[in-house]
Amino acid sequence: MNVLLINQEGCNILGMSQSEIIGQNWCERFIPADYRETLRRIVADVFSGASEQLKLNENTILTAKNGERFISWRNTVMKDELGRVTGILSSGIDITDQSASLRALQESERSKRVLLENLPGMAYRCKYDRDWTMEFVSLGCRELTGYEPDNLLYNRDISFNDLIASGYRSILWDKWALAREMGAMFEAEYEIICASGETKWVWEQGQFILDEYGDVICLEGLIMDISDRKRNEMELTYLSKHDPLTGLLNLRSFEHAYYQNENLHSAVIVLNIRRFSVINRVFGYRFGNQLVQQIAGCLLLYNDEHHMLFHASIDRFVFYLPQYGSLQSLIDFCEQIIACLDATIEQKTICMNLGILEIDSSTARDAESVLKCVSTAAEYADDRTRFGYFFYNKEIEARQLREASIRHTLSEIVLHADDAHLHLAYQPIVDLKSNEIAGFEGLARLHTPELGGVSPLEFIPIAEASQMMLPLGKKIMRLAFRFAARLAREGHGSVSVSFNASAIQLLADSFLSDLAELIAETGADPRSLHMEITESVFSDNYQTINEKLEQVKRMGIKVAIDDFGTGYSSLARERELNVNCLKIDKYFIDTLLHVSPERALTGDIISMAHKLGHYVIAEGVETESQRQYLLEHHCDMMQGYLFSNPVDEDAALALLRTHAEMAAV
Repeated sequence: MNVLLINQEGCNILGMSQSEIIGQNWCERFIPADYRETLRRIVADVFSGASEQLKLNENTILTAKNGERFISWRNTVMKDELGRVTGILSSGIDITDQSASLRALQESERSKRVLLENLPGMAYRCKYDRDWTMEFVSLGCRELTGYEPDNLLYNRDISFNDLIASGYRSILWDKWALAREMGAMFEAEYEIICASGETKWVWEQGQFILDEYGDVICLEGLIMDISDRKRNEMELTYLSKHDPLTGLLNLRSFEHAYYQNENLHSAVIVLNIRRFSVINRVFGYRFGNQLVQQIAGCLLLYNDEHHMLFHASIDRFVFYLPQYGSLQSLIDFCEQIIACLDATIEQKTICMNLGILEIDSSTARDAESVLKCVSTAAEYADDRTRFGYFFYNKEIEARQLREASIRHTLSEIVLHADDAHLHLAYQPIVDLKSNEIAGFEGLARLHTPELGGVSPLEFIPIAEASQMMLPLGKKIMRLAFRFAARLAREGHGSVSVSFNASAIQLLADSFLSDLAELIAETGADPRSLHMEITESVFSDNYQTINEKLEQVKRMGIKVAIDDFGTGYSSLARERELNVNCLKIDKYFIDTLLHVSPERALTGDIISMAHKLGHYVIAEGVETESQRQYLLEHHCDMMQGYLFSNPVDEDAALALLRTHAEMAAV
């Protein structure tokens, strides 16, 4: 079908001149290619008389310059007077722009449909009424609710409001009203009841669609299933508030309950399993866990709104009484608990301490302080009974305040090098035969204006419990080594200086290097240094400590066992110990005042030590009769008030000068 005539508009559409178009086969201008064959057959049928009409769809024409164009065709078959087809008159309108818009709209609708059908939830459009009357519901409705979209449309079978758990309906209505007032998106989490009766947690986000006057046309949004996330959140919330072993409320929950209560007349009771670590070590951790669960089961019998039970730590339970009647009511409650525990726990070696704290306006309000106070009270319970209880009182409070002050002073010494409150007092060690001063024992002393003098028996355990013993011990050794160096500078190099070392220090990896460092720093002669240890250091890690003592001796430092005879039974192993000296405990010296010399063990200890190659120092010598006994039994040295109290450095040097002058006379 060749082109015989074309107007200018047709040339413009094709982007070609008349001379370029006339004479061409018109069918070749159409695409796609398979349509050309169809078109040729239709034209052939028209010219042969097999068809009366030439029907063309809106087809794409391939033009020379303008690419593809969409044309809407009208075709007229032309015939002569005999009815023979002489040609075809075609009229076309370029609808490319309209077709592109239509295709874009169709693509948009298709994409929207695909999106809505594949959303992980239910998309909706609804009226702003109490039933949330649905005007559109996506296919996600089926998986989310168990209902088909048609079931909800216009409330045919059920309204969406009926699916919402009743407790949320008014809340959600108010939230939507607030969102409209604020001009904001709506967002909420709530529960729905599905067709199966299953409850699901859902998250909804939606917005108002308004007309030009600001009136609500409808609501549109998305509702998604968040049940898995909610279950995880609730599980985490539960675990954050409960102990996993017993299921009881935990320490965090106690703190919350304590701070929520505004009543000042309340009480706290702590139940502490004695020596729980030993129980685990002896019976095993499974037994320990079962014991805790058994105790929890017993205590649960008394758990109510007036006696709130918490599991604060593995071996510690807490009862919080937001309000109680009287002191006697607390005692009665403790007695009931004790009776239950005594009857429930079959293993009679299991014991518990109870501490009781009455809270009033004078009590510290922070929960941690309260628990510390009541736990301290539990430590004072009578250990001679299987289950004992003790009330927190002013005496304990005063002791706690003193311990806190000591701890603060020690931290200042350790952390900030504030040595003003720490010093050594030196007690002479006297040669019994020559009556000359052979050495001094450096005794650590703590003194502040607020505390006065603090005994090592008081501050050393606090330092150990507070993890300050290592740096404190190093400072004490430094003071002793400096004094030893001073003695040598002033002509008393033969006089020894003794210092004490604890098991904590000996077991530290840095102990030997610390000794070497301090000797180099102070210039002390290691041969003038004596290290004193107690028998108790050998109760654990015997081999490790004994090997370290050998290395200490190799450095030139002598080693003495302090308070010998009352601690770890080392008599059978004394030959194996890397020590030079035994210091007989004051207990054996004091017995010399009460028993006859024939029955006293002190002489036997001296004899045994000599046979093993050790020299002996007697501690706590206060009377002449004791000194005479020691002389008669060939004790080497003595230390005690009979000769001198502990004194400061200057007084110690004065004692040495006095004895030197007396010897010269």
